Amino acid sequence: PRPPIDARRTAADAGAGTAADAADAPAGVVRYDSAGRRWTRLESEILTRGRTRDRAVVLVRERRRETCCLDGERESVTASDLTAWTDTAADARPAWRATLTADETTVRDGWVVSVLHGCCDSADLYEFRDLATGALAFRASQYLEPPDSILPGLEAPNARFERFVAFHDLTTPVPPAEAAGRPEVVGVLQYGPRAGAVQRVLVLGTDSIARASRLATVATVVHDTASSASHRDLWSADRARSAAAMTGFRVRVTLFSVYAEGRPLVVEIPVVNDRLDVARATRPANLRLEAVR
Repeated sequence: PRPPIDARRTAADAGAGTAADAADAPAGVVRYDSAGRRWTRLESEILTRGRTRDRAVVLVRERRRETCCLDGERESVTASDLTAWTDTAADARPAWRATLTADETTVRDGWVVSVLHGCCDSADLYEFRDLATGALAFRASQYLEPPDSILPGLEAPNARFERFVAFHDLTTPVPPAEAAGRPEVVGVLQYGPRAGAVQRVLVLGTDSIARASRLATVATVVHDTASSASHRDLWSADRARSAAAMTGFRVRVTLFSVYAEGRPLVVEIPVVNDRLDVARATRPANLRLEAVR
């Protein structure tokens, strides 16, 4: 067993605030120091992978810098500096660092989840980072309250394979990169393991109704049963030895438009051998799909 985290590290790494810190702050920036002279456990997360016995404890420190009194729709913007350790020795080096803009940051289900709230009629932007590496894996929109999760997941029982799906539309504070200069883009569907999307599929609108649509829900469909649960067993892949066993289910994206008179726009893409089969997708006539990766 490794030794416990030494409280002496907090003086240098956790960074109790000083008068110099306040003096260095530029106009309009307020610094809040939430780290004391000793570690206080706010959240604890034990990582597991594919329901195996591999376990690791990750400690994440967050430093927030809030810039207030902005002109426009947002009153303030908060930048968060994250530092994570996977080694509990007092002199251990950080496993990863990340800087992000978010109103909230939490740790859950092996993810570092940050939320940037949309103003007025905009959707919230969720970013999911792998807790083990800090890498940005998925971006997702949330406007309506989802039935279960905004990052649905499937897992092969008794194996190491898990897959996630997310949909990022144009109504969030930060639109998808692929939408630049393309007004027909409604959003981008992402599919892949915890490390991040290995496929990105654009959903494009061919008329004003479709182009004005936004995300309602995203779900996995197994045996004709749709679910947006973050953890769901794919029993056909029980004890799988190859990722190709992640097959035989569908990904469903449900969109709504204020001009569609209450009729949802539903896209379903089958997953075959761990790949989104865009050619066999079902969709309304006013939507089309474009695989970009």
